[in-house]
Amino acid sequence: MIELESPVNGRFGVVYYQAMSLQQYINKFASWYGKITIDDRQSFFNLKQVCYDIYGDRVDDKRMAATVSQLSHMILGSQIVPWSLLSAIYNRAIRPASFNDDKGWRRVMRTASKLFKAYYDEGEIKTMLNDSYHDRSYSFGRLLAIADVIEEGVLQGSENNEGRVTNAKRYMSSFAQRPLDTWKIIYTNLQPYLRKSKYSFKASKLIDEIFASLDAEDKHLNDPLNGKFLIGYSQQRNDWYQKKKTSNE
Repeated sequence: MIELESPVNGRFGVVYYQAMSLQQYINKFASWYGKITIDDRQSFFNLKQVCYDIYGDRVDDKRMAATVSQLSHMILGSQIVPWSLLSAIYNRAIRPASFNDDKGWRRVMRTASKLFKAYYDEGEIKTMLNDSYHDRSYSFGRLLAIADVIEEGVLQGSENNEGRVTNAKRYMSSFAQRPLDTWKIIYTNLQPYLRKSKYSFKASKLIDEIFASLDAEDKHLNDPLNGKFLIGYSQQRNDWYQKKKTSNE
């Protein structure tokens, strides 16, 4: 691997060089893709797009080059995601209202979940949803995802409300900072949608099970959530729609 920089036209300088065998190269990518996989959807991890996801569409050329270089070295090296990148994308992912469209935000959320999965790289965080993993942040992420899909489903079935932002997304930033207090607001607002949803029983049962798994005596239950919150949210949403699709078929 060689990285070149051209300060002026016609001249290049070598800023990075790394030699490895073909098998080592393949092994590094196999390891990396194994670490970042959060569901059964396969998608190419474009480093330039990752940079846009982390910093937004207005990222300048200098930062783009530096970040792509940083990501390349990381993937072929330690595979430890720098906290500066995680912090930046986390702050974007928890603010869906700052995006012009839902599709762009979902892409950022998915990228953030992948990077955090690689960062934690723990046995409990698997490729698919792990409903036996009761980490506080992961569990709160699952709760928010259930509230989101229920309200989203009801809104999509109503002509007057189609395209409206769900309460789960509206309160996501506050939820990430004060999950227990904010969940009470989201859950109260969810009740009318639960009554209208045909998945009311399934959702209520899941919410009760997840909430029961949280330690009520934990003094830090309302503390800010970490990146496992995004993974739990992403995996729960995917699991919900996968099972919904299977049952419909």
